Amino acid sequence: MIDNALQKTLVLLSISFMIQTSFALESTEHPKAQKSVVLSELKQNILLKSDRSTLDGRTGVFEHCGNATLTQGDMKLSADCLVGKKNSDGTYAYIKASGLPASLVRIDKIKLEKLQAKANNIDYLVPIKQFRLFGKADLKISQQKTPLRGAGSIQVLANEITLEDAAVTNKEIRSTGTPLQIELIKSGETELKAEAKKLYYNIGSSDLMLSENVIANLALGQITAGIFEYNSKTKISSFTKSNSEQIEIVQTKKKLQ
Repeated sequence: MIDNALQKTLVLLSISFMIQTSFALESTEHPKAQKSVVLSELKQNILLKSDRSTLDGRTGVFEHCGNATLTQGDMKLSADCLVGKKNSDGTYAYIKASGLPASLVRIDKIKLEKLQAKANNIDYLVPIKQFRLFGKADLKISQQKTPLRGAGSIQVLANEITLEDAAVTNKEIRSTGTPLQIELIKSGETELKAEAKKLYYNIGSSDLMLSENVIANLALGQITAGIFEYNSKTKISSFTKSNSEQIEIVQTKKKLQ
């Protein structure tokens, strides 16, 4: 009887230990699995294709010309030539695209958002995931309609445009021009058309700031100011004069074209 009771106790202890060990393994393996997924998203491979290519094995400098394309995840960069530098560890320092024009396309299937850009030259600073567009730069970001928002788009035309990578939550656009132009469209209607010398726009927060020789056309009228700030979500705007500029508002009842 004592032996049977001892055997039953040992069996129960063994089962309990196995269950505890199983839970322990699950709790330690699950975070690792999540981490590997995140790392794979952050370290997407760069694939280069072209008609002809050269590589300096000593410096890591390469050149791909003739229908050259670069793909990385959901991003595609196309140009006549792609020139860049590859580090000894296999990572890329920079990639410069030149063409007539060079083009950039990125489709975010989760946010239902499409980014299209073109310019005479596009520089891709790979480590910081930043794009710089030079010469007749044209950037357009379109958003499809969802239950939480209407369809819309933003388009910027300028001499230079800097785009903080589309993979981050709050994309940032910085631009300079003589002047640059911007157009915001929401639900099929033009909400804002403006020109200025400098622009900052945060796509995540919808904060827009234009500065220097600003002429902004809104539904309420045309505004001339030194600094113009606007949020397309809240519809709140503010105007500030500079040393040599006065704020001027011209009322109009015409719909923006």
